[in-house]
Amino acid sequence: MKTIIKIIFLGVLTVLLSIAAMAHEPAKKWEPAGSKNKNFIVYKASRKLVGGRVEILHANGARIAEQTLEKRKLFMDFQNMKSGSYIVRISKGDLVQEFAFNKK
Repeated sequence: MKTIIKIIFLGVLTVLLSIAAMAHEPAKKWEPAGSKNKNFIVYKASRKLVGGRVEILHANGARIAEQTLEKRKLFMDFQNMKSGSYIVRISKGDLVQEFAFNKK
């Protein structure tokens, strides 16, 4: 009886190992912005800032772009910009939020 159980166990083990050896590599998982694409920023602003002004400034203070914040989620693509330091400023009335971005 023990011999039959061992034979069945070895047969199942052989089948499982052959299935594992023939398996395809899984498809690459989707990764959010920032992990591979270092030039793309997704920023979620507070509700108080909706309707405010978004400015992208160069490190020397020159204004590069400006727009109105229409939704809370803001997508910024720095792909076509030159390397250097940038400041992103979101302001509405007395509320101001700033953060820096270094493009390499």
